[in-house]
Amino acid sequence: MKMIQKCISGCLAVLILFSLLPVQTFAAELPQNTEEAVRLENELTCSAEEIMTPEEQYEGYAYQTFYGNAATFGVSAGNRLEGIDKVLYDALVSVFREIANGERSSTVIRVGQDVNYQGEVYPADVEATFTESTFNLAVLHDALLGDLPYDLYWYDKTTGVRASRWVRGSELVQVEFYFSVADNYQGSEEYSTNTSKTGAASKAAANAKSIVSQYAGVTDYEKLVGYKNEIQARVEYDHDAADGGYFDTYIDPWQLISVFDGDPSTNVVCEG
Repeated sequence: MKMIQKCISGCLAVLILFSLLPVQTFAAELPQNTEEAVRLENELTCSAEEIMTPEEQYEGYAYQTFYGNAATFGVSAGNRLEGIDKVLYDALVSVFREIANGERSSTVIRVGQDVNYQGEVYPADVEATFTESTFNLAVLHDALLGDLPYDLYWYDKTTGVRASRWVRGSELVQVEFYFSVADNYQGSEEYSTNTSKTGAASKAAANAKSIVSQYAGVTDYEKLVGYKNEIQARVEYDHDAADGGYFDTYIDPWQLISVFDGDPSTNVVCEG
């Protein structure tokens, strides 16, 4: 309960802070009467000292993965979007969940149609057709943060997101997003995640569910004894973490994921 209250408080703080943050957007005029797609830049940068950390978001994501939407903000912000903003929102949500589950490493996300520019292909991750030529990046960004506080645990909000528009004449062909990655989840490239870390929650949840299935046909008492024995066989108390006080940088011992990750070298303290 303490953890859930902490997560809710942190998420509410995020929503309040982002409503107060200065947002910068940059947009160029659309070129006219050209047959070749041209890339135009939009940029959004957010910074704040007191925001929910990626570790806190990951904790919420882990509990959500294990127990379902115990403390979620739903899709209320996304449902208020219209037009191209709503199209982009829906496309990004589907890709964000792949990244959060460790199924995708790239945080460069392209929505629209494939673009072939000077011999290089920029394929769309999510196909879409746009009836408008511009979108509100700040509004879209706030809606995503409001609705997906846990799925975006890997996203470095202090650095922000950069977006490019590929246009052909006055027609918007593709929107290309570059989402910054928090240091703890950084992959081998700037806009990529380490899938061994981002995939840990879903894999651990699957392992835990397999234990539940194993004891499905016994009494409640036998279930509890069986769960206790399975946990004891998988983990030990992490004295090094407890003695070292790694509360800011060493997050694994405080996560239940380390109990069910299948790695005997990862142990936990009492909270995990």
